[in-house]
Amino acid sequence: MKVRRYLLLLFLLLCPLLAEAGFVDIDNCDNFPTVQRIANGTFCLQRTTASGRDAGTSWVWSGSAWKSQDTLDRVTVANLPGSPTLNQVLVVTDATAAGSCLTGGGTVNIICQWTGSTWVFLGGGGGGGPGPGGSGTVTSVSAGGLSPLFTSNVTDPSGAAAITFTLTDQAQNLVFAGPSGSSGAPSFRALVSADLPTVAVTQGGTGLTTLTAHGVLIGAGASNLAVTSAGTAGQCLLSNGASADPSFGVCPGAGTGAPTTSTYITQTPDATLSNEQALSLLATGILKNTTATGILSIATAGTDYYAPGSTDVAVADGGTGASTAAAARTNLGVVPGTNVFTQRTFQDQSNVLTWTDGDGVSGNPAPKLTDQVIDGSSHFATDTGTANAYAACPQSISTRTSAALADKSIHGFTAANANTGASTVNFCIIGVRSIVKVAGGVTTALAANDIRAGQNVILQYNSSNSTFQMQSPVGNAPSGLPDGSDTQVQFNDAGAFRGDAGFTYNKTTDIASLAGGLVLGSCGANCVTIGQAVTGTWTYTYDTNANGSFLFSTGTKTSGNGTKFNAAGQVVDGGARYKTCQIENDTQSATVLTSAQITGRCDIDVAGTLVEVAVYASTGTPSVLLERWRPNGGAVADLTTATLPTQASGAYQCARSSASATGIAGITCHATITLSASTTINAGDVIRVKSASITGSPTWHHVKATVQY
Repeated sequence: MKVRRYLLLLFLLLCPLLAEAGFVDIDNCDNFPTVQRIANGTFCLQRTTASGRDAGTSWVWSGSAWKSQDTLDRVTVANLPGSPTLNQVLVVTDATAAGSCLTGGGTVNIICQWTGSTWVFLGGGGGGGPGPGGSGTVTSVSAGGLSPLFTSNVTDPSGAAAITFTLTDQAQNLVFAGPSGSSGAPSFRALVSADLPTVAVTQGGTGLTTLTAHGVLIGAGASNLAVTSAGTAGQCLLSNGASADPSFGVCPGAGTGAPTTSTYITQTPDATLSNEQALSLLATGILKNTTATGILSIATAGTDYYAPGSTDVAVADGGTGASTAAAARTNLGVVPGTNVFTQRTFQDQSNVLTWTDGDGVSGNPAPKLTDQVIDGSSHFATDTGTANAYAACPQSISTRTSAALADKSIHGFTAANANTGASTVNFCIIGVRSIVKVAGGVTTALAANDIRAGQNVILQYNSSNSTFQMQSPVGNAPSGLPDGSDTQVQFNDAGAFRGDAGFTYNKTTDIASLAGGLVLGSCGANCVTIGQAVTGTWTYTYDTNANGSFLFSTGTKTSGNGTKFNAAGQVVDGGARYKTCQIENDTQSATVLTSAQITGRCDIDVAGTLVEVAVYASTGTPSVLLERWRPNGGAVADLTTATLPTQASGAYQCARSSASATGIAGITCHATITLSASTTINAGDVIRVKSASITGSPTWHHVKATVQY
């Protein structure tokens, strides 16, 4: 209902905006609805004499009263305002015919209205034009644009004009409202939470914006609803009286006990129980349950069980049926010396003795050592430790009366990991002991790989220094014997021979190979180092002097110059190093270059000194001026003292640091134009054309800049 009332109010507020009729023809202008009149925008032709207005007169609504059309402003077509107000009405005095507001030069007076985009004809056009006593015909009535609320329809615009308005269909569940959260023009949109108020209890709401999770709503008359705190599992909602809110608590009757009519076993009788069995009413003894009923009673000795001092246990029940040894032997049919041995004592020691004579074999049994004692496997166990910290528990220790280490006792393990240095062992968690070898002394610590993964390690305990001496061979090859794989060259490694895959000798090809490189001489003074970065096959030829020394290089080397091999295979000074960049401008046709077409740049990636600039062209004597630009800092400097032209017919010409110097190509450079003082080139500098001038008709032009580094 509230939404409907809001829409009705909105319609009433918008009604004045719906009156956009430009021209009406009616018996009495006062009968035209006030809500549809627009100040200075509604024109009325009164048909009858009434309300002080003559029949056939024209009137305009001023906003509060009808005023004579004669008071309207009169203009010619040429003087129509370029930016009038919406619905403004004027009298055009020089129309050529009724109905045309934009064609002047005539004598017809008509009434025109501005629609917002053009002037439209409203009426007039007869005789001396519209005015008091004039006449006209309504041809069009407009209700204007009312979207998105309404669509309009005008019937009989030239007669009894009627305007109807129809609400425009909208998408479902939308309301006509302003923007959410800000001011602005209203539109049809969906409701959001900010549009909805908190509804009071008296209006059918709760008066709340949030509720306690898992709580229960509580009424409070016309006040906002209240909410209980959430209860816990097993609690009940309890009343706290007529003037207090209910709350969760322990349920009534909880924890008061089990039903009194059930059957129970109790220690003593309980008057509150109607069907209990009290144990205190039974005799002292062993309780016996009765199948099906569950009734307890006292068991009978000799019938339900055997008790000491009572009936003997029968042979069928696993006893002897007798109370004396002699009677027991008789009942069991045992004759000592015939069926059993007497007075024999056996020491209970595992892994020491076994008995080999079977049942019924006469004579004393023959003792025999176990296989594990004989083959020694009882002294070994699998290693469960880590590299350098071995651990095992052989039977030679674990089956002793008390686990301990006896002096000179032998134990061992199968190593799970190779050692990387000094190592220890912990047998049966007795304690950590060092493993030593007798190389160079009886307490020498192990070296890396003295124990190999999978090796059976035999150790003997030395109580004098609490160490285990390694009795099995060490994993490393003994000193004096070859080590490594076939073709590997032997070398001294901490007093032992070692081989390495990076140093091999092939006796068939007579070639020694070093993977890591070779150093000849003392690199603190003079040496030759052959590194490992050489790829492919390279052959070097060396010369020798009278002393038989290698001549690997000769001559004086200039700092910064390159090197090269001479015919004798010696390294000699290779001279200065240059890098030349070339800027080419070529039309690739017979088209003559223009000055603007001689452009370009070279990016220099090494630091050095500019030593020469050279130019040449297809013909003429074009000239060019180069400059050095440093992107990092932006400094710019000319590279020659003036523009450098080619020689006649575009021939080669160059500029160096001094006049008449000889160029790199052996050509004498320009007599007066030389390089400027800004010849230092940094890596990243750019050499580019600053300006150029065409002389002659060259179709191509080249510039070379040479940097020594």
